[in-house]
Amino acid sequence: MEEPRLGDQVARFEEVFEAHDGTIMAYLRRRSGSDIDTEDVAATTFMAVWRRIDALPAGPDVHRWVLRIARGNLSNLERGRRRQRLLWQRLFNQLPTERASLDVLELRPDDGLAMRAFVRLRPSEREVIRLVAWDGMSHAEAAEMLGCSENALNIRLHRARRSLQRQFDALRSSPQPLPSDAGERMGSADGPADA
Repeated sequence: MEEPRLGDQVARFEEVFEAHDGTIMAYLRRRSGSDIDTEDVAATTFMAVWRRIDALPAGPDVHRWVLRIARGNLSNLERGRRRQRLLWQRLFNQLPTERASLDVLELRPDDGLAMRAFVRLRPSEREVIRLVAWDGMSHAEAAEMLGCSENALNIRLHRARRSLQRQFDALRSSPQPLPSDAGERMGSADGPADA
């Protein structure tokens, strides 16, 4: 009894996908300006369509329904990017500013330079900066999380910030492309470091 139902759901999904994939992709491409974002949001959209296949409206309402899902997913992506930019701003607002090379007025958090400097840090340096600058932990909380004394945490954080400053200065004098494995290394607390 379940098998014909699954077959019906698959057939309905394929019908919707074939009828609307092209227009949804065009809509997303116009709004995102990026082929990668277009493909990611389209995939997320059609996954949502599959999960809600039983709620699919009939007739011409299907296109508007799928379009609303795509629009919501694209909005989620844009909100995530805004949050990421704000995190970068928080990070750089907490860095020592005595050197003009890291002047916040010159720095555009979305230019990739900050990301390139950050991923070049050792994993332990990235972790201590994440805990304090991004996760908003106090030094005592971060020290407990890392299993060290608050004094040791202060030293680690000072060294990490100094290292980030050095990486930033090096990149400002000689920009390099972001490594292809940067996302993997950023997520790893103990992966290899470039510098």
